[in-house]
Amino acid sequence: MVEKSQRIIYIDFIRIISMLGVILLHVSAVPLRDKIGTSSWHIANLLTTIATPAVPLFFMISGALLLHSRRTADLKYVWRHRILKLFMPFLLWSIIAILVYGRYKHTLTPQSFWQAIVAMPNVPTAEALWFMYPMFVLYILSPILRQAITALSQKMLQYFLLIWLITNSVLPTIATYVPQNYKVAFNFNSYWALVGGYLGYFVLGYYLRTYGLTKLKKWHLCLINCLLVLLVTLETYGASLQMHQYNDHFKDYVQSLPILFLSVGIFLLWQKVDFNLSARTQHHIRSLAQLSYGVYLIHNLIVLVITDPLYTWWHLPITLQLSLNFVIATTLSLSIIWIITKIPIVRFLLAGEYDR
Repeated sequence: MVEKSQRIIYIDFIRIISMLGVILLHVSAVPLRDKIGTSSWHIANLLTTIATPAVPLFFMISGALLLHSRRTADLKYVWRHRILKLFMPFLLWSIIAILVYGRYKHTLTPQSFWQAIVAMPNVPTAEALWFMYPMFVLYILSPILRQAITALSQKMLQYFLLIWLITNSVLPTIATYVPQNYKVAFNFNSYWALVGGYLGYFVLGYYLRTYGLTKLKKWHLCLINCLLVLLVTLETYGASLQMHQYNDHFKDYVQSLPILFLSVGIFLLWQKVDFNLSARTQHHIRSLAQLSYGVYLIHNLIVLVITDPLYTWWHLPITLQLSLNFVIATTLSLSIIWIITKIPIVRFLLAGEYDR
């Protein structure tokens, strides 16, 4: 969603892995409903832990790009070239989702269709589309945020991020470990929500791009990330055993401190990679990254109609089926969006790409 001159290769890589992570999260839903403790359940639990930072990373790279761009101060440009690029594909894929979900679940009627349209400003027509609601808020606020953020010193930015960290992640994380009678003292307070907590990730992306964390080496980050993945995976297993069903509380995008740290660790790790790529390879990476928004909007329909039913149709081992479903969902989503980007007008309406 940013001008070509401002593209940064490590951010394109983060966008690609985040796109893949979101698909992996959704194709893993069926195995996680399996009996807790089976090998397939443990593998799905581990994979979704690795993939969970995909969502925070999307907010971080958006902040890293938008809050650095001078064009973010231009209201006309922001609305015509950024928000409109997000909104039109979102609107049309939301309408398509109503039709597909309704048809697939045999609940589609003129009345149900109209009710979904009326509710759309507050209720996503597909569960995966919730992500766009806080993103729209941040895009709309981005001119104001850029003026404010760029005027702050590093110390004041750290102060803001510290407030966000404590109120949105640290206190809710503590609440999971204290006795029930004391949880009320630490539970997440909506007054500190800061756009559902995602404003913090938005600003954090800008901060990490601007200042980074130079003291941490790549091997430090790899070790920390692996330990965090192990921690969240084990905590999720324990919580699921206690609840007798899959419990993803420790994978919360905002209120889980380990997920926040893991998201930061992944961002910094890619930021520190020394890319030595040919111009042709960089072009392919950027082209792939540009498909990510369209893939995000369509993949949930592919999962619903094609890959989820395969778990019962093919009767393969769950782990093998999960792998195949991930490949199928990714390949189909990328292929369809790539074809769409080749069709004038349609590429803007369904993928947010202007005619060349």
